[in-house]
Amino acid sequence: MKLQNSFFLVLAITIVCGVTFSSCSKDDDGSVSVLEEGKKRYEELKKNPDLIEVSFPDVDPGPPFYARVGKFPDAELVFRSKGKVFIPILRGVSCIDKEFNLLDLAHVPNAFFCQLTITGTILIEADAQPGDFPAIGFGQGENVDMWILDEDKFDNAIADGVLTIGELESLQPLMGKGSYAEYNVPRDELGYLLLIEASGTVASTNQKFSFSYVERNRQQVSISLDLK
Repeated sequence: MKLQNSFFLVLAITIVCGVTFSSCSKDDDGSVSVLEEGKKRYEELKKNPDLIEVSFPDVDPGPPFYARVGKFPDAELVFRSKGKVFIPILRGVSCIDKEFNLLDLAHVPNAFFCQLTITGTILIEADAQPGDFPAIGFGQGENVDMWILDEDKFDNAIADGVLTIGELESLQPLMGKGSYAEYNVPRDELGYLLLIEASGTVASTNQKFSFSYVERNRQQVSISLDLK
């Protein structure tokens, strides 16, 4: 069984096709953890004897991208809420290729050589082939970089279709760090699900932030970004 790159390469392709996340505009200030639903789904699927649990990054290298941001001909991967853009950076910032266009999302194999700031597991068939979707994936980290910036500045910066890490830094985002977690059920027959929950602190301003996102059956249900 060759699992390397299987889940996260497919996840990147899914995002590029506008399936995982297109455009977020709805706000939801609910305080209940959005991860409980994902935890229950994970435990249910774990009972399936046809599925095995595989960890990343020790077995699978993890996501083939640096940050969860991207823009494509018919979709975008941009978390927008209350006039702000929220960008989780899941690999070491200092390692990001300075010439790479972050809006292209995947950077294979280069991204794999940058330290991943989340760890996790996937459930997938033992005989899965590269490119097969897992039944579910879970990832989390306690020291993840998450940047927050004005939506107008972001849109102006990406108008030319290019966003490098240097250009992103020049927009003077609020650079936060904190906890990040997500569940993803990418198979439609299992009931597509994407849940993200994050919180942390912006060191330069001592502001606290929290973020959550819910998508079910390919439809965004809620997004919330609070900054205090």
